[in-house]
Amino acid sequence: MGFLTQDVRFGLRMLRKSPGATLVAVLSLALGIGATTAIFTIINAVLLRPLPFRDPSSLVVIWEQNQKRNIKEFEAAPPNFRDWTERSHSFTALCGLRQLPATMLGAGQPERLEIARVSPCLFDMLGIRATYGRSFLPEDGDPSHAQVAVLSYGLWQRRFGGERSVLNRTVTLDGATYTIVGIAQPGVKLLNTASELWIPYVLDSKELAERGFHTLKVFGRLAPNVTIQQAESEMTSIATSLAAEYPDMNANWTVDVVGLREQMTGGLQQPLWILMGAVGLVLLIACSNVASILLMKAGARQKELVIRTALGASPWRVLRQMLAESVILSLVAAALGIGLAWIGTRLLGRITPPSIAELHDLSMDWRVLLFALVVGVLTGIVFGLVPGVSAMRTNLNNMLRASGRSGMVSLGWGRMRSTLVIGELMLAQLLLIGSGLLIHSLIELRNVPLGFRPDHVVSARVSLPDTRYKDLNVGRFYQRLLERVSVLPGVQHAAVTRDLPLSGVNPSLNFEIDGRAPQQSSEQPRARFRSASAGYFEALGIGLAQGRTFDRSDSDHTQPVAVINETLANREWPQASPLGRRIRSGFDGSPWCTIIGVVKDVRHGAIDAIADGEIYYHYLQVPPALMNFTENTMTIALRTEREPHQMIGSLRRELAALDSELALYDVRTADELISNSVAQPRFRTLLLAIFAASALVLASIGLYGLLASSVMQRMNELGIRAALGASVSDLLRMIVSEGLVLAAVGVAIGVALGLVGARLLEKILFGVTPRDWAAFTITPVVLLLIAALASFVPALRAARVDPAEALRDQ
Repeated sequence: MGFLTQDVRFGLRMLRKSPGATLVAVLSLALGIGATTAIFTIINAVLLRPLPFRDPSSLVVIWEQNQKRNIKEFEAAPPNFRDWTERSHSFTALCGLRQLPATMLGAGQPERLEIARVSPCLFDMLGIRATYGRSFLPEDGDPSHAQVAVLSYGLWQRRFGGERSVLNRTVTLDGATYTIVGIAQPGVKLLNTASELWIPYVLDSKELAERGFHTLKVFGRLAPNVTIQQAESEMTSIATSLAAEYPDMNANWTVDVVGLREQMTGGLQQPLWILMGAVGLVLLIACSNVASILLMKAGARQKELVIRTALGASPWRVLRQMLAESVILSLVAAALGIGLAWIGTRLLGRITPPSIAELHDLSMDWRVLLFALVVGVLTGIVFGLVPGVSAMRTNLNNMLRASGRSGMVSLGWGRMRSTLVIGELMLAQLLLIGSGLLIHSLIELRNVPLGFRPDHVVSARVSLPDTRYKDLNVGRFYQRLLERVSVLPGVQHAAVTRDLPLSGVNPSLNFEIDGRAPQQSSEQPRARFRSASAGYFEALGIGLAQGRTFDRSDSDHTQPVAVINETLANREWPQASPLGRRIRSGFDGSPWCTIIGVVKDVRHGAIDAIADGEIYYHYLQVPPALMNFTENTMTIALRTEREPHQMIGSLRRELAALDSELALYDVRTADELISNSVAQPRFRTLLLAIFAASALVLASIGLYGLLASSVMQRMNELGIRAALGASVSDLLRMIVSEGLVLAAVGVAIGVALGLVGARLLEKILFGVTPRDWAAFTITPVVLLLIAALASFVPALRAARVDPAEALRDQ
């Protein structure tokens, strides 16, 4: 223990002797540890921290899928869910969840909420207990039982002020009254849904009669000793039986069973580990910088090492003291890095897109602190070993012979520092290539033709409760709303639609073409269904390719009409015009609709998704069999002359004038829709670019430090060169060229490794190959230019050396 205390004191004394170098080393390492700890905080929150459910390893999510139609992770049809519950034996429980919007009245102004209808067994299956009151009981699923609701903790705090007296009070949801029986635990989130209120889900006869509507998210708990593979095998067998029993709706449909952890984090795992690898490279560069600084200090202490070794100090003793110095430095950097990580996680929470909800409430628990401590100690040992081992391997006789000749002993140290700098530049080049690929990919994504003009467009959703609006009353209400809104000052076009572009895709449905031979349901053509009013295509700036769009002459009393997109037109009528042809949905009794126009393809789903065939129905002429898709909810879209958000106040007033119990919600401009659609790739690109910039700065500091110390040690040589006639430009060129040679070697190795490593990014790139020419040509040039700049400052000092002064100092 006495030796340890002595080593610590000696290390502190040596660090205080060179405060500038110590400060640079601490800050460099703190940046690396802080960035690494911040990313580990995210990985801990998303991938490592236990899910807040009872025995989460046995929880699964069950999806329907149709490989023939390329449909994956599709919600279940309620009749299929009922059959799964009755026929399966691999689960102790199967519970459904259907997320819907609803307008809540009571305790303030009308508010539109995301609510979830859930099987009464769901909370008990997940092990979620109520903070106050109770969760659902089995009898709550009985249609004759009083309707009850459970509030989320956040809604309880926000809307009801956290008062316990809210229990047994009633709220009105879309005209129906519910009694509040419980307050859920804080932070309850089911399959990344953002529900703020839960009510029991009851399968009604209408839902059980239709297998074509897939509306349920299904959760299950595996029975003891049953694996996911065994459960999926049984569910696949059940799906095969259902396909034979109901070929019209269940043909080609199978089942996919996914672990809950994998389901909730699957889309984030690869990007997070890529970011962890990137920040690990930044940490390596920081460690190389610190090792280089310690090598420089060790080189300056050569005479001390000679004397200590000559007096009998063992190599292990020298190594131990150098390790003590480096570990002290790294622990100080780790403490500072934890502070930087805390700040970084707060900033990440602010810039994280809403679609990555897991990153909005990051916290640093014991795992994170232990990780930072371990990283600090390990990095201290690693970068302390570099100069320490070099000192142990140095031959004492050579040191004694060379100790009086400046520059001889430092040659080996200089080579090692040069190797470290080359490694830093190589790692920086790797990060620059990765960020360059993602930046180019993001540019390509933003340049994708969207099929509409987003400028000066604002939208908001309105939902009408079933209890007060039925059938034609829905259409009449939206017609009156459009009449009032269309005449507002500044409004150029106003329309309503089921879904805006980039807001998600509707299911693909069967339809028939008049004049073609009848086909089985599984063989009929398919297209995605949409509804819109007159003026919709003009409001969104969607181009017209053929015919006309909806106008005021189209109504619920006129011949049904439809507009299709170019993809569907080219697929079904490749050699002829579809205008005047008649189509109808694949359900018996649906009316024939005449195609009156063809519009340009619009990106409705993911911005990088391939366009699919689409049919637009007039919102007053939607076939009865498809009315279930509307759910009385429509989006009103305005193209304005003024700033779009300025119209929201007027829109709220017009809505309140028609019905004061309705709420306007999900207010967005079209530009915000586009921004949200690229939020995740923009977020990961930003993070990797930040890491690449950090690596570039650290590598530049390392190169600058190497050349600056080289100039200091070579003052005698530089003075002789100047005395013998070397010009300022000669000395500048010599030092800068030395830096560029090191940079060129590092860049060349980095590019070679980048050609291999870039394949890790292939799955998250869009419109860019892993060997994109821009990333592999522009980033090396940038790094070489920065290296030249980092080399110029010490080169300028070398060029200004006074020969007489340099020779006199030697």
